[in-house]
Amino acid sequence: MISNEMSSLYRYKVECDGEVVALFHEVSGLENSELEIEYRIKENDQPLRRLPGLTKYSNLVLKHGIVDANFNKWARSALEEGQTQVKQLFLSLLFEGGLSINTWRIEQAWVCKYDTSFGAMAGENMEVECIELVHEKIERVL
Repeated sequence: MISNEMSSLYRYKVECDGEVVALFHEVSGLENSELEIEYRIKENDQPLRRLPGLTKYSNLVLKHGIVDANFNKWARSALEEGQTQVKQLFLSLLFEGGLSINTWRIEQAWVCKYDTSFGAMAGENMEVECIELVHEKIERVL
């Protein structure tokens, strides 16, 4: 389990089911783009028309952090055993003292990359180099 005192050492925290499950120094991929659909009416000499299409979300990359035993088990089961389980996660940007500045809800997330290169254990927690999450939607909630 990750304690609140540890939050002051990191810039981001990840929560799942109301518990802090991971802390990280660096996060990227908090972006999305809307694909466009182009069309032209054949009988008409109108210029090319554009409509909004699907929203595409980038993978979320979390670097240089620690995860608790449950998060570690979830990530490893997806990659090593092929048992992908999707989860709703909350990612918070932390201010001094571990206070949340911004929070994002990450819907239907699952692990596609898990790098524990230097993977030292700190009690029940595991140090990780990089985790990459695929998700269906991310939205700011605070």
